[in-house]
Amino acid sequence: MANTKITDFTAWATPIATDVVPVVDVGTTTTKKITYANLLGNMPVGTAASPTLRFTGDANSGPYWIGADNWGFAMGGAKALDIKVGQIGIPDGTVAAPGLAPHSDTDCGLYRIGADNLGLAVNGAKVLDIGTGGLSVVTALLPNTTDGAALGSATLMWSDLFLASAGVINFNNGNMTVTHSAGVLNFSAGIIGINENANANMTTGLVINQGAADNHIVSLKSSDVAHGVTTIMETDTYGALAKHHATEGGLHITGIRASTGSPGVVIRAIGTAVTGDPPTTSTSANAIVNCALINGTGVQAVGATNPMFSVQNNDTNEFVVMGDGELYSNQSATVGTFDEYDDAVMCGDLSYLLASQYSKIVAHNRALFSRIGIVTDGGMVSLTKMHQLELGAINQVGQRLNKLEQALMERIQLLQRQVLLLQGG
Repeated sequence: MANTKITDFTAWATPIATDVVPVVDVGTTTTKKITYANLLGNMPVGTAASPTLRFTGDANSGPYWIGADNWGFAMGGAKALDIKVGQIGIPDGTVAAPGLAPHSDTDCGLYRIGADNLGLAVNGAKVLDIGTGGLSVVTALLPNTTDGAALGSATLMWSDLFLASAGVINFNNGNMTVTHSAGVLNFSAGIIGINENANANMTTGLVINQGAADNHIVSLKSSDVAHGVTTIMETDTYGALAKHHATEGGLHITGIRASTGSPGVVIRAIGTAVTGDPPTTSTSANAIVNCALINGTGVQAVGATNPMFSVQNNDTNEFVVMGDGELYSNQSATVGTFDEYDDAVMCGDLSYLLASQYSKIVAHNRALFSRIGIVTDGGMVSLTKMHQLELGAINQVGQRLNKLEQALMERIQLLQRQVLLLQGG
C-alpha cells in the first residue's frame, strides 16, 4: 500500500461512518487512520472571521460554531445568519439595505429599527413601522382594487378609529367628504341619510326614516336643562319633532321650558319690509302660516267651512280660523260686561286712547280701560273685550232707540187724541 498512489485506489461513492481513511500525523510523520464519524464530528469550531468551512477564494465566508445548538454563517468575516433551535437570526440591516431582502431587489425587505421595533423598506424607504405601540403605515394603505377589501369583518371588528385634526373621510374620490376641524364635522354637498338612502325632493340635506317607530324622530338636548316633565320627554330634552299620527303622519313640534311664564316654543321670522297696506289675498308677510288640503297627488285650498288654523289650550280649541277667514273664539264673557258704563262714549274715548290723543278723552281715562282689561299696562289691546265693548255700545244704543221710539209713539198717540178732541168740539 505504501507504494500505491491514492489516485490508483478504487473510488467509493457510499462510505459509512465506520469506514476509515488514512491520515498523516505530522507530529510523528506516521500514517494513521480515522473513521468518517470522527473526521466529521471533530471539525474545528471556527469563528466569524475564520469559519469552520470556507472557500479557497473567500476564507472569511462560511459556517462556524457559536455555541451549543447554535451555528453561525459568516459573510465577509461578519455573522450573516444565527441559527438556533426554532429560530434563524438575520442581520439588523438598514432601510437602504434591509437584513432580509430578495436577491434581485436588495433595498426592499425587513430590517431592525431599534429595540422591539422592525421596519419594512421598499425602494430604500420605510413603508411600515412595527413596534410594541402598533403597526404604523408611512404611506397609504390601499386595497388591491377599488371597493375590493374590507377593514375588519363581521366577526372581527376594530374597536376605535382615531383621526387627526383636519382629517378627511373621502368617499368615491370626492363625491362626498367628511372633514374635521376643531369641534366641527363638515359634510360636503350631498344627502346624509339615517335609515334612508334617497330623496327625490332633496339635493343637499338630511333625510331620516324612522320606520314604524312612533316616538321622537329628532330630539334636542342640553345639559343645562332639567324641566322635570318626564311624562312628555326626558328632563334634559327641551325640544322634539315627531309624527302627529302614527300612520297618517303630520308634524308634531314640542318644546318645554321650565321657568314660570316662559314660552315653550318661539318662532321668530326676520325679513325686509313688506308692502301691503291695505293687504290683499296675495300680500306677503314676514311670517306666513300656509294651510292646504290633499287633492290626489297635489293640494287644494281649504274649504270656506273647514277649520284651517287653531290655537289650543291643552288640546282644547280657544281660537279657530276657518277657510274663508272667519274667526271664532272660545271667549265666554257676555256682551253686558261693561253695561255699568256708557259703552258708546267709551268706544269714542278708546279710539282717542289708541291714537294717543289723550286730550280728547272726555269721560273715561286710561286707568279705567286697563282696569277692565281692554288695554293692558304694557300697551296691548284685548280684541275680544274691545269687541264686547262695541257690542255693548250697539246694545245700549239700541235700547235707547227703543225707548226713544216708545216715547215718540206715546207722544204721537197723545197728539192724535188731542186732535180728535179738537175736531169733535
